[in-house]
Amino acid sequence: MKSKAHLIILFIESILCIVMVFGRFSIPNPFATVISFPFVQISGLLRGLSLSSTFGNIMAIILYVLLCFSPWLLFIGKRRTRVLEDQLIIILPFVLLYAIYQMINPSALFLFNNLAMNNAILGLLINSIIFSYFILRAVRKFYTKTTTKLIDYLLIVFVIVNVTLVFQIVYQGLFDAYQTFQLMQINNSGYTELFRINLLFIAGRFIISNLPLFLNVIIVYFGCEVLIQLKETGYSTTTLLGVNKLTNFCKQSLVLILFTNVFFQIIQLIFAKSLFIVNSTFDFPIFSILFIAICILVTNLINENKTLKEENESFI
Repeated sequence: MKSKAHLIILFIESILCIVMVFGRFSIPNPFATVISFPFVQISGLLRGLSLSSTFGNIMAIILYVLLCFSPWLLFIGKRRTRVLEDQLIIILPFVLLYAIYQMINPSALFLFNNLAMNNAILGLLINSIIFSYFILRAVRKFYTKTTTKLIDYLLIVFVIVNVTLVFQIVYQGLFDAYQTFQLMQINNSGYTELFRINLLFIAGRFIISNLPLFLNVIIVYFGCEVLIQLKETGYSTTTLLGVNKLTNFCKQSLVLILFTNVFFQIIQLIFAKSLFIVNSTFDFPIFSILFIAICILVTNLINENKTLKEENESFI
């Protein structure tokens, strides 16, 4: 995936998240909603069809069974040795039969008297089986793919990581800050000096808490740039410069995250008596540390390969 497409995806996602926050299209319990999609929606359609008429009920049962056993279509027309991950596809229809039946009949709550929580547990079970299958298949394919194909897969994974990070920043982070502002506005009438101070701290808390995520987005994007360079030019000087640039940015991000966090905690402590909400957290930048280690390893590998190549060329 090209860098331009990467940026367009993140930009469109950011706009949609902002519209959802300020357009009051908030997702109730985002985790439960996302993790149970699209099975809750499918169950709702089957429930509506079943209650429409006798014929509709028969059609709903037929569609329910066909849908649940549809994963077995992966085995049709393919003559290959069964591998370990295929066992997940074999058991998936039986899990779907149980889970979708529970979602179609919300009155038959089996764990908690909370529909969203039950749907989240069922959705998590289904998605864990599906994702486990595709992850194991992808890992198995890695052994037979060329370096170019592996880079293509990694680029897709990096884009998915960035989509998740942007959702956390723009939707979850902005929504939490907006809710805090509305709550403060309700409980404190009038734009007093105290209100302005708290407003500044809400903005500051949003920036500090999401700064690691934002920097991770940039790091992942630079990582994609390096992978594209590696794909196009191999272990060239351009690739080495890109890796060094990424390593330096990771180091700077690590310093920035740690120092801004400490600085904000000190300022918050000074103004603690004037604040309506005091929230002390420490974000350990494990992502930046991990990327620094990977970048240093890749840099050493590129240098070693370049040295070996130059020695072979001089020998020839």
